[in-house]
Amino acid sequence: MLTDTQSRAGGTIPLWVFALLVVLVAGVVLGMMVGLSEVWVMALWVWLSEAGVALLVAAAAGGYGGLLVGRIAPASAPGGLKAVTSCGLGLWMLSTAVLIAGTAAGGLLAPRVWWPVVIVGALLAAWQARGALKSTRWRQAVSSGSLVWLLVAVAVGLSVAGAMRPPGLIGAASGDAYDVLEYHLQVPREFLHAGRIGPLPHNCYSFYPLGVETLYLLGMCLRGGAYEGMYLAKLLHGLFGVLAVAAVYFGLRDGGKTRARYGAILLATAPCMVYLSWLAMVELAEVFYLAAALLWLRLWLREPSWRSAGIIGLMLGAACAAKYLSVGLVLAPVILVMLAASLRSPRRLGHAALAGAAALLLFSPWLARNAAYTGNPVFPLATSVFGRGHWSAESQQRWIDGHAPDKRPPVPRPPGWQTPESPGRVERALRTLVLSPWLGRVALLAAMAGLAVSVVRPASRNRWDWTLGGVCAVQVGVWAAFTHEMPPRFLTPAVVPIALLAGGALARLSELRLRWGEADLAAPPRRSWGAAPALVGLAVIATANLGGASVLYVNDTHRQAVLPWAGGTIARELAPYSQAHALGPDARLMLVGEATAFYFPPGTVYATVFDVHPLAQMIEAGLSREEIIQRLRSKGITHIRVSFSEISRLSATYGFPASLSRDLRANLSRLGLTAPAWVAPDSSAAVYELPRRDPLGPAVGKTYNR
Repeated sequence: MLTDTQSRAGGTIPLWVFALLVVLVAGVVLGMMVGLSEVWVMALWVWLSEAGVALLVAAAAGGYGGLLVGRIAPASAPGGLKAVTSCGLGLWMLSTAVLIAGTAAGGLLAPRVWWPVVIVGALLAAWQARGALKSTRWRQAVSSGSLVWLLVAVAVGLSVAGAMRPPGLIGAASGDAYDVLEYHLQVPREFLHAGRIGPLPHNCYSFYPLGVETLYLLGMCLRGGAYEGMYLAKLLHGLFGVLAVAAVYFGLRDGGKTRARYGAILLATAPCMVYLSWLAMVELAEVFYLAAALLWLRLWLREPSWRSAGIIGLMLGAACAAKYLSVGLVLAPVILVMLAASLRSPRRLGHAALAGAAALLLFSPWLARNAAYTGNPVFPLATSVFGRGHWSAESQQRWIDGHAPDKRPPVPRPPGWQTPESPGRVERALRTLVLSPWLGRVALLAAMAGLAVSVVRPASRNRWDWTLGGVCAVQVGVWAAFTHEMPPRFLTPAVVPIALLAGGALARLSELRLRWGEADLAAPPRRSWGAAPALVGLAVIATANLGGASVLYVNDTHRQAVLPWAGGTIARELAPYSQAHALGPDARLMLVGEATAFYFPPGTVYATVFDVHPLAQMIEAGLSREEIIQRLRSKGITHIRVSFSEISRLSATYGFPASLSRDLRANLSRLGLTAPAWVAPDSSAAVYELPRRDPLGPAVGKTYNR
């Protein structure tokens, strides 16, 4: 219960009333976004059922992670931060367990294997939390200041609205849906259908660190299918965002509840946080692990110890296991701060080395996997140094040029191609930081204002704030210098220092007290004049954030109501997948140009733009028409779907094999594919049936690209 002093200071609200308000606000926002009542009911029902499984996975992760964090965490660390860190480390453990089990043997990617693992982990979590639960004094009321959390309820409503739209039907405006259907969900789907985890030479993204995608695979195992687990995959990604907000709240409470509350609210309402919660991607894992690492860094700067340094390293390594870019945007900034703070202390240098070693340890399963499959531990990166693996020279060059910081010609270069005009890197950076709502423009201004005040008023300088500013500066520098065309999504981890800086600036404003017309930070405790302006500032920033998130939602959906359809329903009934499924159970499809294979039938043959396409390989090898058709038939392929519009786009951007782009019509004619069995209404794609008079090879199972 609240104390009498707290009650007199700001009034109280019964806990049940506050909970009802949160649910009401989130529900109203959900209704405003999805519109129709039946959509609202269905979306809420699916979300509740999937959220229950996601929370069970989080509890299991906390149970396993707590076994280690409980032993190595400093006793002085906040209990809430240790609990959240346990969940984060446990998610890495579950992900790595799926990787090891799925790679070691077939038949282990099944519900009968992973439900017991999750249940045992949840029981471990309950056992570890028994003492804390017994000593917890449950509140019957909350202070009226807690109403600011209704801003987060708005974010929750937006998040549910987007998360309950089927994958591929949200994120298309920014092109993110393409990545989701091409590999974030498709790669786990292929592993599930194959019954084990192995190399996928037709999808180079399968060699990325898949620390989050293997959690999606876990969800598919628990649900018993890829389509059955696709909404759970979205919520598992959103779970990282929830953990990030919890880490900020619990990790900053020892420095004042106001700063903890403000930082958590600004992070929870950031447009990129809400937007990414709609998508089965990986960036929210980066956000969480960076937030946790920074909060443990705060403890380490105050009380250096090998324990906190080790946990920092574990969080950094888990981030690298989620995405290669984390090396530059998460690991590098934090390690640089640790090194800068250790210049005069050999002991602290040892702590920084320990953090680096721990990070490498958690990153190493993915490095070892790639080294075993391709000879290159960081494939498809650094192919000029470690080797290009199974790639052809053209594929290697297409990747290098397609991901270079500067704009380079496609590989192969189309006739008459000219470098398109594009803004410079400084202009791109300003557009993202100032004009784009991605990171929260007003929050960024508040963060910068807070740092500016500390320059003007040396007495208000805060070592932690300067640490956050340094981390953010390194992130922007790495993003601007090394990423291809500097997409705002790649800079997502910067939202953590921005939210913490902005929340800290508002918290300091709320503590200002007026005495004889002067602001005096050392005044006796009393109600400060800065509390009201700080609260207004929080409301303005969070409202601007939510407005930006709403714009992203509307741009992607145009407010069209869509039921949370099952993946199988989409595959059978929604174009262009429905036409592919209508080919019949004995048909097997090859995609040319298209690589978003998630809703296409199992066993569909495809290749990403950076991989060697089997049809191009046969044509360029000089095989005859009969030989090509026989080889295709021997793989069980009966139809070829050609996406002309996608080939045209890729030819002008990354590049596309000449045999399947500039010579496509001639090669199709040479193969006898002149009369399409189906043509898209806009002529953007066509399906051709292979001639049946050629001899058929031996029957094969429906596996991807075999």
